[in-house]
Amino acid sequence: MMDINEALALKRWWRFRTCESLWSTFLKYKYCTIDHPVKKKWRTGQSHGWKKLMQVKDKVEDNMLWKINSSNSSLWWDNWTGFGDIAQVIYYDYSLANQTVNDIIVDGRWSIDHLQLPEYMTEQILSITIGDTRSMMLIFGCQLILANLLQHWVGG
Repeated sequence: MMDINEALALKRWWRFRTCESLWSTFLKYKYCTIDHPVKKKWRTGQSHGWKKLMQVKDKVEDNMLWKINSSNSSLWWDNWTGFGDIAQVIYYDYSLANQTVNDIIVDGRWSIDHLQLPEYMTEQILSITIGDTRSMMLIFGCQLILANLLQHWVGG
């Protein structure tokens, strides 16, 4: 039963981060008005549902990779490089916390010199293809396995 509860909590975090709904909007306004959801910690007095989301968020976030197709991915807190969130790797100016990945794309090219990133991360970012900036794609670590299973079950 604990595994089922955990699986449902993982799914709730996924939906909170990826789906626009009344529920996700409510949680974002209640708990994330100042900070990005990844940065949040549970505090005494907050709901038990939010507490469970805070307990499972790292498991989900570690398997999420935001493909660069969108201007609304957080530069600092979304895993769009494959190395996790950049805010955990380097110091950043908190006044820039709301920067998006689109802020470092100029004329369809990366503009990252001012970020002072480690060389390995700079090389990784420069190797990332910039897609259509009007849409976003999120890849989950086991997405390809699930897609193959679904295709097998459906007979596609």
